[in-house]
Amino acid sequence: MRRKRWLLGSLVFFFLFSLSLVAGAGDAIEKSKGLLKEGRYEETVVLLKKQLVKNPHDEKLWKAYNEALFKYLLSEKSSETPWPRMRPPQFVKLVVMGKKIAFIDARSPMETSIWYPISKVLDTYTIPLQDLPARLTSIHPERYDYVVITCPTGPRAAAAAFVLRIMGFKNVYFFRGGNKALGSLTGTAYRKAAKQLLKEGKIKRLPSWMK
Repeated sequence: MRRKRWLLGSLVFFFLFSLSLVAGAGDAIEKSKGLLKEGRYEETVVLLKKQLVKNPHDEKLWKAYNEALFKYLLSEKSSETPWPRMRPPQFVKLVVMGKKIAFIDARSPMETSIWYPISKVLDTYTIPLQDLPARLTSIHPERYDYVVITCPTGPRAAAAAFVLRIMGFKNVYFFRGGNKALGSLTGTAYRKAAKQLLKEGKIKRLPSWMK
C-alpha cells in the first residue's frame, strides 16, 4: 500500500513538474515575441537558450530560438559575430573598385522567372539554395575575389553562406537585406562611392561602365 502511494506521489510530482516546464517554455516564447518587436535580439536569444536547456525537445521553442538567432545575426548589434555578410555600401565600393565578383541568386527557378539579376559588371548566376553546396564548385569560386549570395530579404542567403563557409569557401558572403536592399542601390550610390574612392586614391579613374 505504501509503495503504491509512493509511486502515485512520484507520478503526480513529475506530472506537475512537466507542466511547469511547458508553462515556462510557453511564457518564454510569448515574451520573446515582444522582445523581438522591440529589436532586443540578443536578450531574446539568451532568454530562449535558457529555456532550451530545460526543454531540449520542445519544437516550438527551437523554432522561436532559431528565428531570434537569425534576427540577431542579421542585426547591426551583432557586428562582432563572425557572420559572412556583405553590406550594401561595402558591395558598392567593391564593384566600383573593379573586384571580381560572382553574384548568385539563391531563389527557386519559379521565383527567378519573375526577376533575375543580370549585370555587365558582375558574373551572375541563379542557383537555388538546396543546390548551392553541390553546384558552387562549377562556377570556380577560387577565381573570384568575392562570391556574394542574395535572396528576397536575406535569411536564405545567410544560411547558404554560413554552410558554405563551414565547407571551406572563405570568400563567400551573403548580401545583407537581400534583393530588397539591392533594388534600392541606384546609380547615384555608385557615383557617390566612386567620387569618394577617387578622393582617397583607391581608384585612379572612373570605371568605364560609369562614363
